[in-house]
Amino acid sequence: MFVPRFSSRAAFTLLELILVLAIAAALLSVVAASLRGFYAERKVDDAATHLVALLHQGQQRAVRDGTVYRMVVDPDEREYQMVEASAGFDRPIESEWGRVFSLPEHVELWWDGESSSSQVHAIQLSPDGTVEPFKFLLVGPNGTTRMVSNLAAGGALTVFSYEESGVAEGHVNQMQ
Repeated sequence: MFVPRFSSRAAFTLLELILVLAIAAALLSVVAASLRGFYAERKVDDAATHLVALLHQGQQRAVRDGTVYRMVVDPDEREYQMVEASAGFDRPIESEWGRVFSLPEHVELWWDGESSSSQVHAIQLSPDGTVEPFKFLLVGPNGTTRMVSNLAAGGALTVFSYEESGVAEGHVNQMQ
């Protein structure tokens, strides 16, 4: 009768498998930490992009309709809304375009660099295509900062990254 013996074929030991799993877990934890920072930065970028897109749309509609529109911004509530400026008061726009938008969780809006502002601000969009000068910062939970303004040459609506905005690190920290 033939009794098979254990051969010296290649196989992994339990110790080798545990070592590989430990290395994989360490690598995954590093990747997860970097993705968390990336996600926080994306939230700030997406908020800035949405604000600029809404302002562009309002600017185009103001020219098309011959009407003054305003983007009303409430930094404390972290909300913004497009309204029609009519006869000295703001009239809500009855469409998806005029609904109240909220900033993503943990993203703050600092109007003209002020972190605590108890007043609501507005950006006026005129029928001649001009946009009232403005500047605000969007600040994320990990310190990611974007400046949205039209103070650049030609009054173009622009998003600057933290480094490009010319805001000194000490100045931003003071605003917190």
